[in-house]
Parts: sequence; C-alpha cells; structure tokens
Amino acid sequence: MAAQARHSWMFKRHLKPNTFSWKSSALASKRLKEALSELKAVAKDDSGLAARGVVELAERIWPVLQPIDSSSGMLGTAVRNVLIACIPIFANARLSVEDRQALLERLFEAIQEDGVSYLAPLADAWGDLCATEQIASQWADQLISTVRLTWDGGKYQGYFSGTTPCLSALLKANRHRELWELMQLCPVKMWNYAKYGFDSLLAQGKKADAIRYAEQMATGINQPIGMINEACESVLLSSGLYEEAYQKYGLG
Repeated sequence: MAAQARHSWMFKRHLKPNTFSWKSSALASKRLKEALSELKAVAKDDSGLAARGVVELAERIWPVLQPIDSSSGMLGTAVRNVLIACIPIFANARLSVEDRQALLERLFEAIQEDGVSYLAPLADAWGDLCATEQIASQWADQLISTVRLTWDGGKYQGYFSGTTPCLSALLKANRHRELWELMQLCPVKMWNYAKYGFDSLLAQGKKADAIRYAEQMATGINQPIGMINEACESVLLSSGLYEEAYQKYGLG
C-alpha cells in the first residue's frame, strides 16, 4: 500500500472541497466521469491501486458535492452511474485480506458521513465489495446486532447506514437463514431491503418462491414496480420461459 499511496490521482485535483458552486451540477458530473475513466485506465495495469482510487473518490463525493444544487437529478444520476461502474473495479481487485479490510473500513466511514446517500450503490453492493465469504461474514457479524436494534419489534428505532451493507454481506456469506430471520423484523415493505431476500431465494435455487415473494412486495405502497417486474422477468428468462416472461412482465 505504501507505493500506492504516492500515486498522484488527477481526479483529486479536480474534486476538492470548495471547488464547485450551487450551479456546478454539469461540471461536477463531467469531473466524475473523468475520474471513472482514470480509474478504469489504472485498473488495467494495477487493480489494487485502482481499488484504492475508488476509495479516494468515494471519500470525496459528499464533502465536494455538498454545496451543489442536485434538485434536477443530473448530479445524483451521474454519481450513481459512476459508483456502479466502480463496484467491479473494487470487487475484482487483487488485494490481500488485510488491505481489502482496511479499504472497506474507509468506505464504510465515508458511507456513514454521507449526507444524502450518494454512496448508496456501494452500500447496496457491500457483499460484492467484500469479495469473499469470509470477509463478508465478518462484516455481517459486525453490523447485524445494530440492524436488529434499529428494527426492534418491527418498529424503526432510528436509521442505520449499515443496514443494506449487512443484508448484502449476509447474502454474500450464504447465511440465508439469518438473513431471512432478520428480514422478518423489517418494519416496512421496501424493495431496497426485500431484494436481498429475493436474491437469497434465488441463490438457494428457489425461483418460484422468489417470484412469489417479489410479487407480494409489489402490492405494497410506493414500490418500484418496474424494478420488481424486471427482477421477476429475469428469473423466467433464465429458465427459458420467454413467452411467460413477456406476457407477465414485459407488457407493463
């Protein structure tokens, strides 16, 4: 890591606090895309350095973008697209267990300090970022008790930014029983959480159960019906049921 720490990232020169004004949404979006291009280029030669760069970028997003008016949605979309593209860069990086854990600790701290959940794509994919079942299981152990407390008795006892990282880590660690036990405590129907139960059923080969579960979630208020239908459609398509997938979910 010492050699990597001396690397001079171009994006760090353009993404600094007090760089952008209230109306800098377009410029900030451009800088984020440039940062992604830089990360992808570095990843071709040094995946570990690129993973460190992902963390460096994530740590800057909230402090740097905080002053910008994001009401148009342009900036939020740009951040989300860039971070989604960063997930495989970090997940596939060749890192020692110790180095990956150190970077994950930094990422988690950035997620906790994020004022508007810009880093949600990284939180949602925490299991992938862990890369191994062992690391994911350690993170699940670290987070699960707090999730239980915030979902105590099926009632919210406060927001916890580690909720989706915990669910994602449990899924990656194949701790399906604990994941489902935790989901029973979830106070509200939210696909943002329920998708981990859906993916857990798929991981266990229970495709029909997964579809039934997703369809039940779709009956809740303010659910992302398009996303749920797409998830169900993908299950049928993976089973070769093209006509049924089209009839049930492709016409919406």
